[in-house]
Amino acid sequence: MIKNDLNEIIYSSNFKSRKFLQVSGSIKINTSTDKIWQTLTEPNHLLLFNSFIKEHSCDAVTANHSDSCVYYNNKVLIRKIDNYVLKRKLKYKIWFEEEKKPSYSCFEIIDNQSNPPSFKLTLETNAYKNVPRPIWHTVAYLFIIPSLKKYISALLFGMKQYCETGQKVDGNQFGKHNKFS
Repeated sequence: MIKNDLNEIIYSSNFKSRKFLQVSGSIKINTSTDKIWQTLTEPNHLLLFNSFIKEHSCDAVTANHSDSCVYYNNKVLIRKIDNYVLKRKLKYKIWFEEEKKPSYSCFEIIDNQSNPPSFKLTLETNAYKNVPRPIWHTVAYLFIIPSLKKYISALLFGMKQYCETGQKVDGNQFGKHNKFS
């Protein structure tokens, strides 16, 4: 098991508009870029590092890949590759089965030359465009962004744990999440 030090994660966010919300997090992982890519593209990969997923059945990831997974709260997420850059980036168009509102998740591997590579996860959504404008910044700052950061940090720590130790994550290992657990 790895130590969950939130200071290891570098976050950024863009929430100036209700129609576009973006939150990112990145973490250095003491492994090769090839190991990270292998983990992202192997069959059933989400079960290795996403502690909120209880079911994921997929083949190896290729440029025209699509799959689905089931969270512990029984929500079904559908994913389809939107942008594929070999050994660098996987961007998925994602939506929950019952909602059909698309968002995006992007996994990136950043080669830091002589330093350990960084693994970055970015979530982009317009799912909150109905939040009234006068309270948007407050709602985003107090509720939405912390929730997305919690999700991102769990995935980043899960990837770090799996790539550095070979140990897959347990369910809700990095804490429960009110939207996915």
